[in-house]
Amino acid sequence: MISAATEQLITSIVGLLASGVIGFLIAQVKNLTKYQRARLIIDKASAREHIKTAYQKYVIDGKKMSISTYDELLEEYEAYKLLGGNGTGERYMNEIKALKPYLIID
Repeated sequence: MISAATEQLITSIVGLLASGVIGFLIAQVKNLTKYQRARLIIDKASAREHIKTAYQKYVIDGKKMSISTYDELLEEYEAYKLLGGNGTGERYMNEIKALKPYLIID
């Protein structure tokens, strides 16, 4: 039979180990959250820059936009909005949407 002191020692050790494991897991989740936040910021900035570049090329410079490029921009803009993009991308896209895409077969 295990003495009361041994039982208490085992219970204390298990409690300390469980606390350590829980603390480690919480730290891992916080780091993962920081990583996910960083990815979100990068993805949103990348989408905004792509929309801005398309605005410059097709609205300001007056180049013809293919239907496939237009469709890709619409998809990217939807993703940008889902990521929490602000009104900057919306203003660019409103003018891009006013353009007529072309079927380019070069």
